[in-house]
Amino acid sequence: MLPASYTLPTGAGALAEYVRVPARYCVPKPPHVSFSDLAGVGIATLTAHDMIRSTTLNPGDRVVVNAASGGIGTMVVQMAREAVGKEGFVVGVCSGKNAATVRDIGADEVVDYTQHPDVGAHLAASYAPFNAAFDTLGHQRLYRSSPTWLVPGADYVSVGIKPPTFYVPDFLRAVFQMKLNEWWPTSPWLGGVGRRWVAVAMMNPTLADREAAVYALAAGDIRVVRDSVWPFDKADEAYRHLGGLHARGKVLVKVDAAYKDDE
Repeated sequence: MLPASYTLPTGAGALAEYVRVPARYCVPKPPHVSFSDLAGVGIATLTAHDMIRSTTLNPGDRVVVNAASGGIGTMVVQMAREAVGKEGFVVGVCSGKNAATVRDIGADEVVDYTQHPDVGAHLAASYAPFNAAFDTLGHQRLYRSSPTWLVPGADYVSVGIKPPTFYVPDFLRAVFQMKLNEWWPTSPWLGGVGRRWVAVAMMNPTLADREAAVYALAAGDIRVVRDSVWPFDKADEAYRHLGGLHARGKVLVKVDAAYKDDE
């Protein structure tokens, strides 16, 4: 959970038996929490928390979470459920094979995007209106459809925009579109979408942010949904699996084989 300002200049990764970090970035491990769960509660949880606090949710509100079965999405579903209460309504968008998991962590309904290619139209026809949207993958098409299912004045909170590839031209186009979403007036009369687009990128979490995430996990307020745990010598395969964008929850790499998955 190191801030980008520290990790980027080093050029070093985190998959190592020993990593030297400044003490000011560290939070003690609660005795009853496993190393695996702590490994899965890092940036994804901090990003989810930042997404939730980037807008206003009240008890009874209706929210939709896109990519609800991913690492960030599973945390957003849990936090949104807590924010809107039992009287609220949470819809998760994911594949049908992950629907049971998303319901288990707090969603009232699940939209299977493999059965509804135009997710925005299905949301408008079956579940609208919503008070907030959380896009944990970044689909521009879903944002552009949001006036048909988001109430006026509601926020569309997104982690960014998913480029079709990570080749430089596609990546730069995605960054350009993100800036247009942020800076262009929302009014349709001025060419805007009609709903505010809020970008969230947890690049420099504070110590208080880290402590809040760890303490929430220790208290049982949130739980880590694990997709899989990979041995260290299979790290490349783990990254390929993650890059396929179909993981259910967190993909973890076990650096030290001496530890059990739940130890």
